[in-house]
Amino acid sequence: MNRTLRNSLIGGLTALTLAGSVGIGSAAAEDGDGSGGPRRAAAICNNLDEITSWLNARIAEVQHRIGYFTDMKARAEAAGRTQIVERLDKAIARLTDLLGRLQSRLARLEEWAATHCDPSGAPTTTVASVEA
Repeated sequence: MNRTLRNSLIGGLTALTLAGSVGIGSAAAEDGDGSGGPRRAAAICNNLDEITSWLNARIAEVQHRIGYFTDMKARAEAAGRTQIVERLDKAIARLTDLLGRLQSRLARLEEWAATHCDPSGAPTTTVASVEA
């Protein structure tokens, strides 16, 4: 396949992907209150326990990595390996940033669920009530 044809195919696929993403995004924002619509609310409320446990597991994994890299950094400092210490500092900074984002996402999820889901985990607005 020549280069021009390949580039035009890649450009066309990129345009289709972007157009599809915009269409999906606008359809998901149909409510206007940030909930993304009754179908999305139902999916999140019905799977709230799995989503929360996944986020908590990911937070624990990132915390474990930060601890591991901190130990490695201490050993590298003791050995005088300054380049490794610099790389570990960058990795720890990235992981700390990721940890903050995950914790923020979990807090936003809990806040969102408090307003959009009832205590049993069902959505407060059902798809049938909105479509009727």
